[in-house]
This record gives sequence, C-alpha cells and structure tokens, in this order.
Amino acid sequence: MTFQFTEPLWLLLLAPAVAWVLWLAWTSLVESRPARRRVSLGIRLAAVLAVVLATAGLQWLHRVDGMNVMFVLDVSQSVPAGQQTAAREQVRTFVREKPTVDRAGLVVFGGEAALEAQPSATLEVASSSAVVVPDERTDLAGALRLAMAAMPETGQRRLVVFSDGDENAGDALQTAASAKGLETVVDVVPLGGGRPQDVSVERLQLPSRVQENAPFEVKVVVESSHEAPVTVFLFRNDQPLGTQTLTLTPGRNLLTFPQTLAEAGFYTYDLRLDSPDDGIPQNNRASGFTVVAGRPRILVVSQDPSADASLVDALRDSETGIRVIRPGQFPETLAELQSYECLVASNVAATDLTRDQQRMLQTAVRDFGVGFVCIGGDQAFAAGGYRGTPLDEILPVESDLSSRKVLPSGALVLVIDRSGSMKGEKLDLAKEAAMAAAELLTGHDYIGVVAFDGEPWEVVPMGRAGSTREVTAAIGKIGEGGGTIMAPALDRAHQMLRGVPASLKHVVVLTDGQSVPADFEGMARAMAGERITLSTVALGTDCDLSLLQRMADEGRGRFYHVPRPGMLPQIFLQETAVILKTAISEQPFVPEVVTATEPLRGLGAAFPTLRGHVVTMPRPRAELALATGQGDPLLAHWQYGLGRVVAFTSDARARWAADWIVWDRYRQFWRQVSRWSLRRLDNAEFNAQVAFEQGGGRLVVEALDEQGGFRNFLDLQAAVSSPKGTRESVRLQQTGPGHYETTFPARETGSYLIHLMESEGGRVVASQVVGASLSYSPEFGVRHSNHGLLQRIAGITGGKEIRPDRPGSNPFFDDRRPTWQPQDLWEDLLRFALVLFVLDVGVRRVAVGREELRALAVFLAGWLPRRRERRRVEDETSPSLTALLARRDAVRTVIVRPPETGVRDGATAPMRPDPDTRPRSAPANPPEKGEPSPAEESVGLTSRLLAAKQRAQRGRGGRPPQD
Repeated sequence: MTFQFTEPLWLLLLAPAVAWVLWLAWTSLVESRPARRRVSLGIRLAAVLAVVLATAGLQWLHRVDGMNVMFVLDVSQSVPAGQQTAAREQVRTFVREKPTVDRAGLVVFGGEAALEAQPSATLEVASSSAVVVPDERTDLAGALRLAMAAMPETGQRRLVVFSDGDENAGDALQTAASAKGLETVVDVVPLGGGRPQDVSVERLQLPSRVQENAPFEVKVVVESSHEAPVTVFLFRNDQPLGTQTLTLTPGRNLLTFPQTLAEAGFYTYDLRLDSPDDGIPQNNRASGFTVVAGRPRILVVSQDPSADASLVDALRDSETGIRVIRPGQFPETLAELQSYECLVASNVAATDLTRDQQRMLQTAVRDFGVGFVCIGGDQAFAAGGYRGTPLDEILPVESDLSSRKVLPSGALVLVIDRSGSMKGEKLDLAKEAAMAAAELLTGHDYIGVVAFDGEPWEVVPMGRAGSTREVTAAIGKIGEGGGTIMAPALDRAHQMLRGVPASLKHVVVLTDGQSVPADFEGMARAMAGERITLSTVALGTDCDLSLLQRMADEGRGRFYHVPRPGMLPQIFLQETAVILKTAISEQPFVPEVVTATEPLRGLGAAFPTLRGHVVTMPRPRAELALATGQGDPLLAHWQYGLGRVVAFTSDARARWAADWIVWDRYRQFWRQVSRWSLRRLDNAEFNAQVAFEQGGGRLVVEALDEQGGFRNFLDLQAAVSSPKGTRESVRLQQTGPGHYETTFPARETGSYLIHLMESEGGRVVASQVVGASLSYSPEFGVRHSNHGLLQRIAGITGGKEIRPDRPGSNPFFDDRRPTWQPQDLWEDLLRFALVLFVLDVGVRRVAVGREELRALAVFLAGWLPRRRERRRVEDETSPSLTALLARRDAVRTVIVRPPETGVRDGATAPMRPDPDTRPRSAPANPPEKGEPSPAEESVGLTSRLLAAKQRAQRGRGGRPPQD
C-alpha cells in the first residue's frame, strides 16, 4: 500500500505536538492509577498523530490500469480533405488494436473545437458529426484544452494530434505546458504540405487620412510561391481605376499606385488579382479606405428630401458640406459613417433603419464623436417605434411613455394564419414579428392575438400591453394546425376591439394561403365604419392577392405582398407604428425657453408657433432648452460618449413648422444646432499601423512632436469596432521612446475601425481614426506546414512524433505504465481523532472498578436472548411465585422501624424490637413456621449492605467504621 502527502511540510508539527502531549502527561496533578495514565497517554498520542496526518493531506494511492487516448483531428482549410480522411482511417486502425481496458475519444477542430466522441471502450469513428468552421481559423490550443477537459480522471492520459501545425489563433505551446503539469503526453502525427501554386495579397496599405489634392500611394504587398503572370484590378468606391498585367517573382512583391483626390469625402479601395495558375482564389483580394480632410461634412437622412428642402438650405453654408440621402442609402460601413462630422435624421422611423445600422450609428456617436441631430415628425420618436431601440438609447429624450398618466391609447389585434402550410420558418418568423410588435407598445395601449386554421384561437385576450413577458410567452406557444378558414378569426378580432376605450384601433391579418370563401370585403367595411383600420399581409405566392388587396382598401389600411418570411418583422413593426400615433399631439403651442443653452444663443426669447410635436420624456442628465406649452421636451441635448446629440420633437416641415420656415431666424437656429453637435475632437498626428496575426490585431503607434522629438508617457487608448459592430476598448502601453503598442481580438473578416484617443486629466484632447481590413481568413494565407511547432509540443510533454507507416506506432502500446489514483484520508483521520478524544475523556474522568464491571456483565447477560427466555420459563414454572408476590405486598403495608444492628467480628445479629415500636395490628395471615418475618427480612437486608460497604473500604485501603 502506497501513501503520499499533499502538504508534507505540516508533518514538522508532529515533533512539537508529541512533546507537548508528553509534557502535559508528566506535569499533570490528576491522581489516577498508573495503568489508566498510560492508556490515556497512548490515546492522546494517537489522536495528535491523526490530526497532523490529516493536516498534511495524507492520501492513499491505489493502482489503476488502462490508458485514455484522445485523438485530436485538424479539419481546417489548410489540411487537404484526402489527408483528413486518411487520418480518420488511421484512428480506426489504432482503436481496433487497443486493449479492451483502454478508452478512446475524438475531438475535431478548425476555428473552434468540438467533442465528436466521448472517451469510451468502443469508439466509432464515422464521418464528422460535429459542427466546426473549417475555413475560419486553426485553434490548436483550444482543441488541446477541450481534449484534456474530456479526459477521464483515472488512468494514463495521452493525446494524439493529427494536424499541420499552422495555428493562427491561441498559443498551443502554453497549452502544452499545462498538459505536462497534468501528466498528459501529447503525440503528434504531422499532416499537410506546401502549396506550390499560390498567389495571395498579403496586405493593402494607404494613409487613413489625406488632404485635398495631396498625392499619396496605395501600396500592395503580394506574395507568390513561384514566378507567375497576374492581372491586377484596382477599384475606388466600386469604380474601376484600371488594370495592370505583370509577372510576379517568388516571394514578396511590392506594388504601388499613385493617387490624388480633389474632393473631401470617404474613399474605399479594392484590389483583386487574377492568376491562371492560382489554386486558391480566396486570398486574391484586399481592401482599405481613406478619408480626405476638408470642410466638415453633414449627412442628412430624410424619407422625403423635397419636404425637407428648407432644412437642407438652412444647413448649407460655405463652412460645411451637405449630403442628402434616403434611409435606403444609409452607409453600410462604420468607416463611411464616421467620415461625417454630424448626421441629421428628419422624420425617420426606427423601421427605416435596420438594427445593425442603428447600432452602427450608436457606435459612431459614442466611440467616434460623430454628432447626431434627430428631428421629429409623425414617423419619429415614440410615433416611429423608437422605444427599446439603439436610437432611443442615443437620444436625450426617451420614447417609453408608460409613466404618463394622460395619454391617448391604441388597440392592436394580430390575426395570424397557423395552418399546415405555415409550419417551419414561416410560423417562427411570424411569431417573432408578433413578439416584436407587442414589445413596441406601451402600457397605455391594448393588444390581442388571434391564430386560426380551421377555427379561431384567442391566443392573447384583449388587454393592456404592459405585461410584455406574458404576451410574448403566449405567442411563442402558437403551433401549426390544419385548414385555412379566415372569416371566424376576422370576426373574433372585430368583436375583441368593440368596447375597447382606445383612440386608434387596428387589425393586421397574415396568411399564406387561400381561405374558405366569405364576405371579407363586407367585414372590412364594417370595421372601417367603426373606425377600425385593417391591413393585410400576403406571405408567398399561393395567397388570393386580389382579395387581400381589396380587404386592405375597404379597411383603409395597407396591403403587403411578402415573398420572403424574413421581411415579416419589419412589416409588423411598421403596422404597429399605426397605434403609436397616439403619441402625437397636434395642439398648437408657443415654445418656452427653459434653459438658454449654447444652441439658443442670440435667438432671443420669442419663438414662432408650432402646430404639433411628438410626446417624449426628458432623460435625467439631458439639458432641456425648449419645452412645449404642456411642459413636454421640444429641444433637448446632451453628451453621449464622445458625441453630442440633439433632439427636436417637432418637425422642420410645413406640417407643424409652417410658421418657423418663414421665421427670419430659422436658418440661424438650425445652423447653431448643427454646429453645436459637430465633432469637436482635434485630429492627432500619430503614425499608426495595424497588422493581423495569430487570430488578433496589433496596433503600433509612433508619437512625435512637430520638431520630430519623441512624445513619452502619453495616455493613449483605442476603441476597436469589428466588422459585426462589436466594440472593444484597449489601452496602449509604451514599449520604447515614443513607441506604443496594444493588441485586440480579430477573428472576423472585414474592416476594423480603430479610434485612437489621447487623454489628459481624464478628458479626450485629440483623436485619430485608423482603419484596417482583414480581407480573408489566415487559413488561405498558409503555404507551409508548421511541423516544428508540433515537434516542440511533443517535446514539452514527453511525447513523440508518430509515423503510422512504421510498425509499433500504435499509441495504446507505447510507454504503458500503471497510474496511481490518490484517495484523500483526511476526513477519516479527523473522525478517528474525534472518537479518540471522547475515549480519552472517558478514561480520565470515569472510574470503573471490579464491582461496576461485574454489574455491567450481569446487565448485559440479562439482555441475551437465551437468558431472557430462561428467566421467563423459570418465572412461569416457579410454584412460589404467587406466594412471593403476596408477601411483597404484605410487607409494603407494614410500617417498621429500622432495627438496631450490632456488628461483631464481621457478623450481624438482629436485636429485639422495642415494644413501643411494635405494629398496632398484626398481619391477617401470620408467617408460617420456617418463613422469616418482614422485620427479619429488613434486618437481613441492612446487614448485607453494611458488609458490602466494609469490603469496599478495605479494597480502597480505608478503615471500616467503628460500632
């Protein structure tokens, strides 16, 4: 039996602990027999030993046979498919030959790792069932961590890695060091090989910011494995600049393209290569962008640019450039959006922009300092469905009006087809759209949901929309049904809206098929007669489009023909906005100045009348400059991150602002508002470069002053925006004179925008925007297998390189050795010490003599089954039992004075009782001849007790009492 200690240094306590126990035993003044002292000392020493061993972490090592082998298979793009298949076949061969006691498992990996088979005695290696992304990355470190985590706790541990070693994410060497600490051996089987015919664009470089008419160069680094003819195509803002044919030499080739840009703006460059001998076209393109500095530019987004002509004229001057677009032309990249100093949205609904575009705008304002001015109208703020969107988070006013006590309410009923043809994606997206619509309503509004197939089903009864969780949970339970009969469901929706105290009532019908005929036009006219509007949505091509169109016309609503289910959420949100029109107040009012902030400087205190506005609520940190006659916000602004945001809840058109358009200070007002919101950060002059490596990006900054000297000890930080819109904040560390570096995650392909900021005293004083593009996954840039990395991993862990073509290469038979499984004993030792402690107290405090031991033996013997049975039989068969019981009762009725007893030579003799103490009456039945009287029995008992006491005192060395 083998033992070990987890904390062996605690064994040093054993010597002082034993010495302390011996000293206590030597100096103790407690009088006891020597044998008892020796027993107590032994118990104490055993208890101390148990406590010390438990503290030192005593473990028992028991032997465990068997080996656990996890096969780790690289399925990334850099490993040819044929080699992946051969690797699986080799794993099958290894598993067939293994001992039955061994266990095997399988992990596959690319950009991510997945456990395809748990370790078991019988491993079935079929085609891959795990889901991994083969062309994203090669994360060998992540695969090793997953394989070690899946290992059983007992048995010998071994990993067998089939890979080319071309990792571009994580650190496999560091993970191998962890495997060594866990006594896990890593064997490697090299895969892959070079790509002799490959041409790739390594990177495209151009300055992030240039001046108007200033020459610069677009630099492109192209790497080729051989001498190859290529044709180069260069595009700027998707417009071709020309082509060039040349011959590449093996290795890296530098291509330069001189450029000059005369107008300020945002420019994107794309380069593409065409080589007839290239077998991997994915790595033949790259992109980059630059911004031409000039006048501050303002982007105006309007659903109706002609209606906003007065606003655009007011914003246009010699100091700023204006560009007007519709929501459908909104910038697709953050790099293009941040090239503007301010964005003005006039009467734009939340449904006019996708969620990704809204998040991109939020990032541009918060992290890049772009200004944002939101102008109201019947499609903006609460009326435009801003509640719960990124737009609502940016603004200094909020569109959640649940706390308003006096506000008109709306009622919405959604009628959803759940017939058999709607199952799958159609019904899922319909439910998702209905949930989004329910979340858009406020607590003042009403909502009901009806689903139908062959008959209607009232999913959500008509009620307040405040309990969004209950409504969405009920919608989520809608399942597919049978036929399509729409008339009962439409009638149910009509009945649900009757009697509802709402200012606006609206019904939306969604179906993907043809219903049983009914008077649908008449039902729509009946609804319209009760001021209930009806909109219809036709999903797919099997619907009766003309019928649904007529229903919408009769119901004074809108008709939508949706060929794809993915458009449903946007349409439902647009129809829900009909109910949100209750947030519009078209009562004329004269604006009131609340705070004379900077945008109102020089405008005076008198403002023209406005004929309406959208009701909103001010946020706590916002500055309220103008308010309506009802006290609602009209003009509010605040600082959101690095950007400035303004909200104007009326419009800038002739509908509500007709009197403002002819106001002589109309142009001054909007110019001051827009100029206040312009980006205020000074442009820093840093030499910044971005490179991508090992699944991440590296930002390197050289900081120099105007004289060329180093700028040291700067507080530099960067906000990195990924192609998917996620944000990462990093801080740069100074690594040399004027030299700063940092890294950031970069696992996605696309454009990365980095806002480099210099701070002083916690305030940003200067900034610079740097961009870089990761055009393709690093998997497509690999040209040679990294077998050296695999060999280092095997060397760290004590493994080896396996050659399947050589005999004896099966890892199940290599270096087999028994392993030992530790079992903690500290709990058992502590329990044992506790028992010894109680036993020690008993030995020292409880005195046990011969009489006590004899009495204990008699007591225990009385409980034995045979003894109890024998006593029962004797009691039942004894002829004098009845007489003895009667005599006992007679004695108890007689009061007898204890007789005097004389003791002589250890004998006792009864004395004649005193006449005065005789009983006044004799027992009815005197004792027979030969039987002792009750008085004689009492005298005999007393004599026996005295004799026992004298014997006990002699045994203890004492003197017997005198007569």
